[in-house]
Amino acid sequence: MTRKTTVTFTLSTDAHGNVALATDLAKPTPGAALNAAQLVALELINYCQHQGLTVTHGTQAVPALSLVHDITQADGYAYAVPASLWRAAIDVVNRSQHAMAVGPFTPAELDQLRAEAQA
Repeated sequence: MTRKTTVTFTLSTDAHGNVALATDLAKPTPGAALNAAQLVALELINYCQHQGLTVTHGTQAVPALSLVHDITQADGYAYAVPASLWRAAIDVVNRSQHAMAVGPFTPAELDQLRAEAQA
C-alpha cells in the first residue's frame, strides 16, 4: 500500500499586509521524481513566488508541524515531555511530507536523559 502524501501550506500576513507562504514541501531537487500532490504544490508555490510572496520551505516553517518538530529535538522540548508524547510527535512528523530521523535519542536514551535531569 502506498503512503498518502500530504503537503501543508500556511499563509500569513505581517503588519504591513505582506503575505508569506510556508510549506513543509522541501525545495525541489532537479531531476527528482515527484508525485501528483508534489507537482500541484510546486505549481502553487511558483504562482505565489510570481505574485511576490515570500516562500519558506521545511517542516519547521509550518507552525503546526514546527511545535511537533521541537518536541522531538534535544535542544527543544524532548527532555521535558512524556515519552508517549515524544513518540507520538515523531509519528506525526514522519507522517508529514518528509520523514525525519528519530532525533538524537533512542527511547531508552531519552528515558535515561529524563532520569538524569530529575536527579
